Formats: sequence, structure tokens, C-alpha cells
Amino acid sequence: MVVYESEVLACLEFPRMERNTLIKHDKILIADDNVSIRSTLKNLLVQNHYIVEDAGNGIEALQKAAVFSPDLILLDIIMPDMDGLKVLKTIRENHHTQDIPVIMVTSQDKGKDIQTGFELGANDYVTKPFDADLLLAHIRRHLQIKKRMDQIKNEKEDLFVTNQLITTLHAKKKTRDILYCLVQKISEHIQVKRCSVIRIGKNMSEGIVEATSDGPEIQDLKIDLNKYPEIMEALQRRSVVVIPDIDKDERMSMVREILHEIGCFSLMVVPITHGDDLIGTLLLSTARSKETFNEREIRFLKGISNAAKSALLNAQVFESVEHNDKTAVASFDSLTNLCGYYSFLEAGEKEIYRAKRYKSHLSLILIDINQFRKVNEIHGIEKGDQALRIIGRLINESIRKSDLAARCQGDDFAILLPETSLIGATVQAKRFQKLAFKNPTLHELGVSVQVGVSSMEETEVQSAIDLIHAAEIDLQRQKTGPFAL
Repeated sequence: MVVYESEVLACLEFPRMERNTLIKHDKILIADDNVSIRSTLKNLLVQNHYIVEDAGNGIEALQKAAVFSPDLILLDIIMPDMDGLKVLKTIRENHHTQDIPVIMVTSQDKGKDIQTGFELGANDYVTKPFDADLLLAHIRRHLQIKKRMDQIKNEKEDLFVTNQLITTLHAKKKTRDILYCLVQKISEHIQVKRCSVIRIGKNMSEGIVEATSDGPEIQDLKIDLNKYPEIMEALQRRSVVVIPDIDKDERMSMVREILHEIGCFSLMVVPITHGDDLIGTLLLSTARSKETFNEREIRFLKGISNAAKSALLNAQVFESVEHNDKTAVASFDSLTNLCGYYSFLEAGEKEIYRAKRYKSHLSLILIDINQFRKVNEIHGIEKGDQALRIIGRLINESIRKSDLAARCQGDDFAILLPETSLIGATVQAKRFQKLAFKNPTLHELGVSVQVGVSSMEETEVQSAIDLIHAAEIDLQRQKTGPFAL
């Protein structure tokens, strides 16, 4: 796949997301054996838009900390079964909970208990009876600190993954491989069920899946965008669209059952733009049922895409050079100064059409060097190339201006003869065979040629390949006949 510069850059420039799209409410765990205090704290926190769980003893607090994954814990010191200090010690020893900020809420104003709490890893403390505004200020402060620490930790992790991906991408030469590697790594790192890059068609109603994390074999898959309401909305608004819960979103009513079948519960679509042009989308789906996509994941997508820019541009240059090389090989064979095989086939199609339309003759000569491999083995590749050059020169010297000669594959050559009957082509083929036989250099190298002839007179022809195939059959017959050289 050749990706032009505008398309390459388009895969990398993500527009700003709407800030209110991804609101994440902080989660707080209250651990206190006093039912009245737990109720008061819970009502206060819920009114301030926090998600709250509570526990009546130390063991329950540890269990809920593991399952609920709170952003902050309000921890009473004096509790039955396991006191707050032991709970705190266990929290700090657990890899999954060790970074959760803990505020001790205690009626004890004893310096020793507070000191022990700080030594065990408490972040702060408030005393009962507490002032609601002061408690909320403490909570906000520690949540802000935690968010900043989490951001630093996540950025470090994302940077590590991005650097790994850059190394991998630069080792790949094909844009298709780069795009697949990109969607696969995105899918793994932010734990989505599926990630796809979709190019938008000219009429804005058709999309082409260029790469998807479902597998490298899925490519150039056309989709009807009218069946993807989330993509259509992202295209119209030119902004990120997030569907947190497909069961609660009316836009997904027509496709809800299909999404359920593939285990998809939430979606995100990121429009891909280049300047004012809308090129495509990055479509992500997830099986998460409680959490939707967050701002960190959006930042990661931007960073990883920008980091891949140079690799994609390098691949574009490589493919452009490779494409030009293939075009050159297809149109001209520099070793023999003859036409390239694919250009020969294209010209053959035109000559066949002309011959059919005007009911004229068209024939083909196929030339094969006998046991050419032995020439290379005995005399070396340079001498083999010399033999090919001589054959090419002899062909050019023996054909008419209206004829077309090409090097087909390896040591095979073909000559297309417009306005020439089968008899005329046979005469010319034998003449060339003798010409090659008399060449002193070819004779010294032990090189001889065999020829086969075909014509539209004798063969039902639909393409140039049909003429070549018929000539191959004749060539094999000539090799075993009485006049073989």
C-alpha cells in the first residue's frame, strides 16, 4: 500500500478532545467502626461528588481496598478485629495498595499514635470531631498530590512503551506493518478489545479498515459508515466521541446486539485530520463495563502517534523508492536493453485487441537459452550476464521497428510480431536461432538457444499470456524434435 504524505501525517494529528467528555469521579474508602460517623462522612463525600465505599472493621477495610481500588482512604485508628495501624501497615506492604493516600481520622490526639501512623506511611490526619470544610480541604490536597504522582508514574510507563514501539517501528519497512504494529501495541497497552485505523472514503459514507488489532490479515476491508453511528458523529463534529456504555446510549440502539456479540461495552472514536482535511478515524472498543476511556489514554494515543511519525515517513520513502524500482524493472531490462516483462504484457494486450478488431495476424516467438544454469556454474555469473547481453543485442538487430522484444524471466525472451503469420514467425525464429549459433562468443561459452512459436491463427487467445503459453508448448516440442540444436 502506498501512503501519500498527506495520509501519513493525517494518521498522526489528533484534534483536541472535549474536556467534559471523560469525567472521572474519585473513589474514597471510609474505614470506621462507628456507624454514625461512617454515615455522616459518606453523605458529606457523596454530596461533593465522590464515589464512596465504607467498612466497619479492619479486615473488611483491607478486603474493600483490594476490590474497590480507592483513590484515598479515611482510616480510623481504633477498630475491632484489626486496628487502623495494622491495616495501614498491611496497605503499605501490598504492591497494589501501597501508593493509596491514607488520612487517619481519630479521636485520639496522642502524639505517639500519630507518630506511629506517620512512620507506617500515613499521609495526614484529622481529629474527631472534624470540621467538614477542613476535612474536604485535606482530601482535595492529597487527591491532587496522588493525581500528580500517578501522572508522573503513568507518563514514565507510557514513555517506556513509546520508546519500545519506536524501536520496533523503525525496523519495519512497510506502512501496513507499521499500522498493524501500532494498533496492536495500543490495544495491549490501554487494554482495549479492539483498535482499528479506518480511512474515510471520498463520499464520507464508506470506510476502509487499513489495520486492526484483530489480526494482520484483515486489511483493505470496506465498511458502511452508516452502520457506525459513533464514527459518523465523530466525523461530523470533528472531535473525539466516547460512548461510555452502549446499553445506555440511544445512538447505539441499532448496533447494540452486534456489539454485545463481540463483547464490546464502550467505544471511542478519534478523528484523524491533516489541516482542514478529514482523512480517517482511530476506532477503539473495550469490554470494560465500569470504566470508560480516560484522559491519560488520550494523551498516550497522541504521544505514540507523534512518536511513530518518522517511522511512517521513512516507510513512505522506502515504498516510494521500491515502487519506482519495480516500475523501472517492469518497463525496461537494463541488462539486455529490451522491454520489461510487465510492459510487454501490457503492449501484448493492446496488440491482441488491434489484431482482433482489424482481423490481422499476430504471432510470438519465445526464446530459451539451453541449460543456462550450467553456463553460470562453469563460467561464472559475469559470463552468464555477457551471454544475456549478446542475446539481447542480436534480438534488437534482427527485429523490425513494429516488433516488440522483451526479457521475460531469467533466460527467457519473447518477441511480439504484429502483422506476421505463423509461417512468417517460424521463418524468423529459425533465422534467429542460426544467428545465435554462429556467434563466436556464445559458441565459446557453449550457449545455444531453442525457440517456440505461436500465433493467433492457431491459438484461441484472450491475453498475451495465452500466446506465451502456446509458444512454450511449441518450444518443448522443438527441443525433442529432429531439428533441435
